[in-house]
Amino acid sequence: MSSTHNDNLAFIQCEKVREIVTRAQLHIQKMVRREGKISNFKGNNHIIQMLSGKEKFGESFVTGYYASSVCMKEDHSVHVADDKKTCLINAISELNNSQIAITDFNNNRLKLLDAVFEIVCVFDLPCAPNDVCRINNNSIAVALNNNTLLVFNVIESGFKLIRQIKFPFSCNAVACHKDNLYIAADTDLYTSTVKGHNRKRINNTTLEPGSVNFCKVSNDGGHIYITGNNEIVIADISSHSFDRIDKHPGMKDSRGMHITECGNVLVCDQGRQRVFIMEGKRLSSFIDSLEYCPPMPIAVCYTRHNPCLIIGHQDRNTITVLRLNISI
Repeated sequence: MSSTHNDNLAFIQCEKVREIVTRAQLHIQKMVRREGKISNFKGNNHIIQMLSGKEKFGESFVTGYYASSVCMKEDHSVHVADDKKTCLINAISELNNSQIAITDFNNNRLKLLDAVFEIVCVFDLPCAPNDVCRINNNSIAVALNNNTLLVFNVIESGFKLIRQIKFPFSCNAVACHKDNLYIAADTDLYTSTVKGHNRKRINNTTLEPGSVNFCKVSNDGGHIYITGNNEIVIADISSHSFDRIDKHPGMKDSRGMHITECGNVLVCDQGRQRVFIMEGKRLSSFIDSLEYCPPMPIAVCYTRHNPCLIIGHQDRNTITVLRLNISI
């Protein structure tokens, strides 16, 4: 029997135990509410002896099987009264205080959401935003489509612009690790400090046009994940080597990415209307049901403080929030 099968079986058994315990608790609550009745609970010694040697009764894990990973779907409005167009949420970033920064491409706006996805404030940008990423505890960087990067401090009531950096190349996407920024520029990948200094190109040769559209940096800062031309490229930062992942047969139009705390890479596929997950170098379809995945997904984020999967999509005034029964 395979390890994956055993893991799936263990997870199902754990869920069944939770269900039985919940039913038992509801039954006990009903019993104790009855007037004139005294309820006592007698333990099963056989079960106690059997379980006493167990160190744990279950665990959360990630495998290639995600069919029942969604337990709840919510849609939250991100539209404000003076938005001139239908929202297009093309980038999402979680901050350390549970707030969420999102970019609205159609309305040229940066929006701040609280932990329950209510809009806290809106900042008008000079042009359309391409991406947003967290720099540190209270700072974010926003890439604009006029070759400019804006750096903000985030306070509870909104955004404070502290720096504007102009580059001689396009800023399709931005990622950050410690004091280093990584910028996707269509055919090249660049790095600089958060103040715009020490700029240099990472790739030794120019890549194909459209092959560097989005980028995210691994949690240890050792690798950059790049999407473009419907493929994923992993760049080793120290050696400047690029490792192309074989194109997934189901991927049609790769868009935004997110790297979870566990190191898994989430990739939006606008064309196939699904979200892929990459564990190591293995790419699997993760959210592919039309029941859960919104049309034309282009941005994704798995939050840490209030664990859920947030998906931004084309020409809708909402974001989709999926509550999962696994940790990714």
